[in-house]
Amino acid sequence: MAEIVKWDVDGMSCVNCAQSIVSYLEESNLDKVHVDFASGKVSFLPTEKSPTLDQLKRGLKRIGYEVLSKDSKPKYWTLERKLIVSAIFTIPLVLGHFLMMAGVSLGFLGNHWVQFALSLPAIIIGLNHFGKSAIGSLRGGVPNMDVLVFVGGLAATVYSLVGLVLNEPNYIFLKQPPQFLHSYY
Repeated sequence: MAEIVKWDVDGMSCVNCAQSIVSYLEESNLDKVHVDFASGKVSFLPTEKSPTLDQLKRGLKRIGYEVLSKDSKPKYWTLERKLIVSAIFTIPLVLGHFLMMAGVSLGFLGNHWVQFALSLPAIIIGLNHFGKSAIGSLRGGVPNMDVLVFVGGLAATVYSLVGLVLNEPNYIFLKQPPQFLHSYY
């Protein structure tokens, strides 16, 4: 009689991620499938009709999840590190906009190409992070929240790039506050 297999799986961030894994494992003729996205734990009972464990691991990898082994090294590029790198480049932009509202102008931060250069690391990190998860969830047939984040981020990036290339500041940021806000400045 087969024993229940227990895995730690990396890459789950929501209930839909867990549902995507459940769907994949149930379609692979496994019994007693249980997935907990909060802890990353997956368990199932193999049957005679189910694929090998290596085939199941490759299948999970294809839909965007990774089975961790006991000798797996911790990832260097963690979510926390992505946040820190993105924040380092984003904070000058946010501070520049707050200073602009206070009437202080930082000349170089008013340049749209400088703004683009400072925002590019956060854009690349965000679209890469959410894109991997979004594509994996679409492959699994259960779209997750990262699909919406990825599509929204990509749309905002393309919209801003069009404004940058056409030198149309209304596509990017307001160069000056709207008329009704002049009384506050």
